[in-house]
Amino acid sequence: MAISTFERENSTPNVEPNLVPVYAQGCKITLGAKSGLRAPTFAEARELVLAKRASDRILAPSAAFAIQQAWAAFKHHKALAASKRNTAIVSIQRAWARRVAFKAESARAERLVQERQAQASTHLQGAWRRAAAQKRYVQANAAAAMIAAAHRGRAQRKRFAEMQQKVLGPLLCMQAAARGMLARSHLRSALLATKLIQTTWRRVSDQVLRRRLARAADSLRKGGSLAKYRKHGAMPAARERHAKFVWVSDDLQRLHWAPSEAQRGDASVVRTVPMEGITAVTDGVKTRLMKKMERRAAAANDPSRTVSFGKRTISFGSKQGTPAAEPLSGRSFGRSLLRKPLNLDESCAFSVFCAERVLDFVAEDKATRDRWLRDLKCVLAYAHHFDPTAAKRSVQQLAVEQHAAALVVSSSDSDEEPEESA
Repeated sequence: MAISTFERENSTPNVEPNLVPVYAQGCKITLGAKSGLRAPTFAEARELVLAKRASDRILAPSAAFAIQQAWAAFKHHKALAASKRNTAIVSIQRAWARRVAFKAESARAERLVQERQAQASTHLQGAWRRAAAQKRYVQANAAAAMIAAAHRGRAQRKRFAEMQQKVLGPLLCMQAAARGMLARSHLRSALLATKLIQTTWRRVSDQVLRRRLARAADSLRKGGSLAKYRKHGAMPAARERHAKFVWVSDDLQRLHWAPSEAQRGDASVVRTVPMEGITAVTDGVKTRLMKKMERRAAAANDPSRTVSFGKRTISFGSKQGTPAAEPLSGRSFGRSLLRKPLNLDESCAFSVFCAERVLDFVAEDKATRDRWLRDLKCVLAYAHHFDPTAAKRSVQQLAVEQHAAALVVSSSDSDEEPEESA
């Protein structure tokens, strides 16, 4: 700390007092100083002491010199301080006077500012109150206008509702009546158009059906040649088809067949079934007998199949021609047993299912078969529409349809069919 104090005091500017160096006995540096060398400065002595190269006694001369220098500086500073103090007193007095004057002026300025702030505050408050009052006034006017408008609108709606209640009821009735009248008019027009279309369609359909029925009845009354299978016989050859002449009675109530057209009037050879007993007409090979005959004809075409009668052997696979189906007589019946089976073309075959039996026919070609099927179906389906007697019989037949339907399956069995003469 002493070193720091010496450094501060030694740093005083413009002070050079007449100081006499102080020598310490026994110090090498002091002794050396006697030879005329300059004494070390306080900083050099302090560095040597701090470096432990010299004793701290070497600081004494420097310290003494520093103390002398500090004392001289103190005196100088004291005189200077007294001069400065006097000057400061004058300055302070002048400053105090200026401060008092400034304070008075500041007080006056502050009072003026306060007065101005008060006036400004009063003006601001007045302006704010006026703006708030104007805003409230505008809002009140807007609210009053809205309330008035709402009140007027409510009153107007109320008057409109009252007027609507007075006018809407009759108006709705008038509108409903107009719509109903228009709808009824459209409905009447649609019904009339529908009835007209239905009447026209019935009339046209009736005319078409009459023409079809007249054509079918005329064709069936004329009749035609068909090959018919027999459904009894001990041998399959006895069931082979043979030519028949088939026709329908003039009143379209019975289906007849005879060995030939010349024998139509011979009641002993004419066979018949009632048309009302026919339950179905189908094309192709559908019955059991026709399927058997088809298999028999297919087997007969096998070249390896032969039949032996004692010493005579007949080959069914030979290329010899076989005549078409023809009427059977007592003499030709025996020869027909040995005749090659006739080929069965499915496109020319059709069957007539009756309540008591099944009739299997084969036409000459497909066109003839289709004509017979078309005419039979037309007569069976539409004859009762134009014949009251047939309609009455058809109504009576409804009671036995279920029983007849059950007999159709059993009647398709050829072994259960009643025996038919040639």
